[in-house]
Amino acid sequence: MIPPASSLVRHDNPVLVSRKTEKKHQTGNKGTSPTQLLQDRASPPFPSPPKKLDPIETKVSQQTEEILHSILPPREWDEEGQLWIQHVSSTPATRLDVINLQEQLDMKLQQRQARETGICPVRRELYSQCFDELIRQVIFAQLYTLLVW
Repeated sequence: MIPPASSLVRHDNPVLVSRKTEKKHQTGNKGTSPTQLLQDRASPPFPSPPKKLDPIETKVSQQTEEILHSILPPREWDEEGQLWIQHVSSTPATRLDVINLQEQLDMKLQQRQARETGICPVRRELYSQCFDELIRQVIFAQLYTLLVW
């Protein structure tokens, strides 16, 4: 598997979504989206035991993830006829994550020889990734505080 280009935004592990045209025609899932295929593959073949979650917490969590995925859509790439999807991580950030983000940004700016003054597309791209990661961190920090309180 060829991983997508590295980014400062934290992602979950890639998930394989098979694109078999024969299976689509046999089952009649002609218009199935990759997201629907991912959800179908992620569900276990047997029912899982019910989790005792507060319905409000579940709804808030789902809404937060929907907002995050609309702001930072999942990465998708095709490799040897198979579709891979990688969603933005829903893991809350720690103080150490923020410090590591700063160090990674500084390191990538040096590695890619970003200009310190003037217009620099490399600096712009890296800062954009950094701000996307900060948005991800803040969204899940807000969700965590809502669920804890």
